[in-house]
Amino acid sequence: NDILNQKWNGVEKLEGKLLKLNNVIIIASGDFAGNTNYNITDGSDTLVLSIDKDIDLVGTPIPTGVIAIVGCLGQFTSSAPYSDGYQLLPRSTNDIKAAVIKKTITLLSPNGGEVWFVDSKQNITWSGTVSADVKILYSINNGNSWTQITGSTPATAGKFEWTIPDAASELCKIKIISVADATVFDESDKIF
Repeated sequence: NDILNQKWNGVEKLEGKLLKLNNVIIIASGDFAGNTNYNITDGSDTLVLSIDKDIDLVGTPIPTGVIAIVGCLGQFTSSAPYSDGYQLLPRSTNDIKAAVIKKTITLLSPNGGEVWFVDSKQNITWSGTVSADVKILYSINNGNSWTQITGSTPATAGKFEWTIPDAASELCKIKIISVADATVFDESDKIF
């Protein structure tokens, strides 16, 4: 969108610049051919990816899935105003990489201040980009130590029903962690 809808005013601010487009896919399959244009999309807009015959991408497999592409932004409109016809020109195989999608998880409930009672059933809910399983923990001492509620629940479920085992205190907290990557986690504020 930033490329296709840049302010024209007689000046192309992005043409000739080296750009990186994250989270795009190539709408093609097979191997790259030289002097060939391919469409790429971010899911809402489409741009031309132009493969020159003299780069080492020719003959390599067209990647599937979400990728990041680095390339010089060029333009091939041959009549005024020269404000469209943009194309991205990668320089080599090093300019096309699998996208690094940051995994995230957000604990939606509890989020602090809830009143939970022993033996009551409560829903723990979350959202995020984690596709593997998650484990859920609780603490009764403000996070100084944790007890496991469940060791493996599909992250895509987004919900886990739990029966409260201990007396509530102002020091109770819930934590959710990706089983595959312990650096991806979130925890609640204190619940009562």
